[in-house]
Amino acid sequence: MKINFIPIFFFLTLSFSITAQESSIIVLNLNGQIEYLKDQSDTVERLFPGMKVSDSGALNLKKGAKVNLLYNGKLIQLDEEGVYELKTLTEKNDKALSMSFAGRFWDFVSVGLSQTDDNETLNDYSKQLLAVTGGVQGYAEEGLSIQTIMPADGNIGAEIVTFNWYHSTKADVYYLFKIYQAEEEQLVFQASIRDTSITLDFTQLVFHANEVYQWSVEMQEWEKDGEGKEMVKSGSKNFEYFLNVDEIIVQKAEKISDYKKADDFEKKWMEAIVMEQENFIYDAYNRYLSLRSQHPENLLIKKLFAAFLVRQGLTLEAVEQLK
Repeated sequence: MKINFIPIFFFLTLSFSITAQESSIIVLNLNGQIEYLKDQSDTVERLFPGMKVSDSGALNLKKGAKVNLLYNGKLIQLDEEGVYELKTLTEKNDKALSMSFAGRFWDFVSVGLSQTDDNETLNDYSKQLLAVTGGVQGYAEEGLSIQTIMPADGNIGAEIVTFNWYHSTKADVYYLFKIYQAEEEQLVFQASIRDTSITLDFTQLVFHANEVYQWSVEMQEWEKDGEGKEMVKSGSKNFEYFLNVDEIIVQKAEKISDYKKADDFEKKWMEAIVMEQENFIYDAYNRYLSLRSQHPENLLIKKLFAAFLVRQGLTLEAVEQLK
């Protein structure tokens, strides 16, 4: 049995790019000395990645400086000395969105970053996503008592995989974790644990190419005879295991001309976006965790990760990223 996973970004491309609220100018990265003149006043502000700037302002690039801006799903690159009125730049880029891979990529990034200003915009983003994806299996788990966290439905390329879920308020319980081959319902792995996570080395388990697997967890209560009594369980999450995921993602990312010109840091977060677009949700999640650890104060990474978490239905975790 082959299950066709439908990534959340597919629905966003159809809806958010069309119904996005006000367009924003967002700083992606910069090098050298750049002055931001807000509202074209004499007040100079410091630019930093992830910052929103007003189209009523201007940028003064000193010699050797360069900056990448994102506006309405389009990348604006400035690398020559001079003063740039942002209103003029946006007017030049107010044209139809390209439906190429690169066009859809930047539109996806733009939509997410425009929805991560604060807790209120994150919650609004979550509500809009639920309206768009409410009927998509795997996004919401209404009516089920155990909510899983990661991995989500989709592909997995990591060798070491941590499965986790939210804890129970009950004291004397344990969790029965299972992985099945989906079509034959053949048990691949099972463990009884007290914790709300389990880490597995996928290289030590047998997963076949083009096969769909499912994982789920049941909460059980200890009985006096030592047997467990099933209380509640989670929904099943489907996944396929892929080897050489880095090669797959880089090949896709290289379709974006800007990726080839990016530095190592920029390539890492661009690859995280491509991972999500290709439905390697767990791998994207791990990439963001790594980037957050390496660049804890980088606002751009905070916003990208927060938007990602909202799209996975993890709004509370997303709010934490912006603190």
